[in-house]
Amino acid sequence: MAKNCDIELRRQSIQDLLDSKKNHEERNVLGQFSTPKLLADSIVKAALSYINGKELRFLDTSIGTGVFFSSLINLCNKKDIEYACGYEIDKHYAIPAIELWKNEKINYFVGDFFDFVPPKNNEKFNIIVSNPPYVRHHHINSDKKSELKKRIEKYYGLTLSGLTGLYGYFMILSALWLKENGISVWLVPNEFLDVNYGKIIKSFFLSKVKLLRIHRFNPLNIKFSNALVTSTVVFYTTGKTSDSVLFTSGDDIIIPEIKKNILVKNLNPDDKWSNYFLTSVLTKKNNVTIGDYFYVKRGIATGSNKHFIINDEVIGKYNISEKYLKPILPSPKYIMNNIIEKESNGRIAGVKNRYLLNITCSENEIYNLPDGVILYLNSIYKEIKNNYIIKNRSPWYKQEYRPECPFLISYMGRNPNEPFRLFLNKTNATAPNVYLFLYPKFNWKEIEVKYKGFLIELHNKLLNISSRTLVSSGRVYGGGLYKLEPKELMGVSLDDILSKDIIKIIDCYVPKIKNKDKFRRILVQKE
Repeated sequence: MAKNCDIELRRQSIQDLLDSKKNHEERNVLGQFSTPKLLADSIVKAALSYINGKELRFLDTSIGTGVFFSSLINLCNKKDIEYACGYEIDKHYAIPAIELWKNEKINYFVGDFFDFVPPKNNEKFNIIVSNPPYVRHHHINSDKKSELKKRIEKYYGLTLSGLTGLYGYFMILSALWLKENGISVWLVPNEFLDVNYGKIIKSFFLSKVKLLRIHRFNPLNIKFSNALVTSTVVFYTTGKTSDSVLFTSGDDIIIPEIKKNILVKNLNPDDKWSNYFLTSVLTKKNNVTIGDYFYVKRGIATGSNKHFIINDEVIGKYNISEKYLKPILPSPKYIMNNIIEKESNGRIAGVKNRYLLNITCSENEIYNLPDGVILYLNSIYKEIKNNYIIKNRSPWYKQEYRPECPFLISYMGRNPNEPFRLFLNKTNATAPNVYLFLYPKFNWKEIEVKYKGFLIELHNKLLNISSRTLVSSGRVYGGGLYKLEPKELMGVSLDDILSKDIIKIIDCYVPKIKNKDKFRRILVQKE
């Protein structure tokens, strides 16, 4: 044990040194986030609990400096390790690691795991433990991505989304290396549980292998100090199908805080599986959803808020007239109340007013603009011309159009009790992309004229949508960042939220709505 301890101290020292020689941006692109030793110990310990017998054939597809192998030799008798190997694509880590482990019973291969041929049945592995590189889809070589997708189609008949991160390919294709009844364990980001591209990954777990367990760590406690991702550990095996899957959560994978067995027949790849880590699973009625009542649009992505959202000082300096300005809301943190009022002069009440530079003319007409506006555009162009949005927008200064909207919601936040805030907007101000617009499918202006105070009443009802409901509809990232996308918000149920009186009024002003029968159905239920 003393010898094992010594080599682990050397491994950690080497890991720290190698990490320090790469900048954060490079490691982020390559998805190189090393596993902390205590976390590796708990994962390997959990993996070994599924192994029957003593002969271990161990594989790590992205071995790095070998933290999982280090845990393995500390947790079991070395004599029980029949064979061990690891693959590492980056020589920066591979060469020092080969030297470190040269006297141990492990074969260290330098190269891309996907370039190696899966072994024959008698040479496959009964324990695979890996933390694959978290490489986002846009950093994967297009030819490589195409090749890996073809392999998955060939072996499993599944078509993976092009948005899938590299770790998805690792989890699926490594199954070709797993012995029947062996255990495969993966430390990966939890986003596949909820996002659209994760549907095929979940289908793989339910239909092609035997999914045993998914453990999600507390989103508030990220496992990698240099990556804002929430970590999940996936356990699966091969052989017969499973009757149920164990969902666990908490900071300790060995002694989880929450444990739930969910029948496989009740697991749908289209659902958000992160809901199963809640203390209880929400029952969805969904007779009527937000999407039945509202179109949900993102706020304006200006390309550079610093340059396109301007204050009175800039307006005065360049003599920019109101014709080229549109009031815009500040960040939600600067708005104290959930009702945004308008002052008598038309300005937004209670905040420092800012304005969106709103120029709609073509570039051929730009020289017809006032001198001050032209001067300002010239002054900012050099600074922002290489911005992605600016480069791909024509003309480069023209902003998205968003008409007046009575309801807005902040779509991300860190407060678990109230990550999202729903506002009633009484101004004609637009909003940046930290908000989502909720455009009514009904004629809200006519309703407000006829039924004075209707918007306030509707807003009060919408405020009754619980934070838990919104959180379960969205997703969570490392450090406890909660996020709600437009389609996710549109799927939020309004059952038991709206009164029959409000439904009756709305029903009269939605003549073109496709799901009008839904309104009547829920109305009958409420009566």
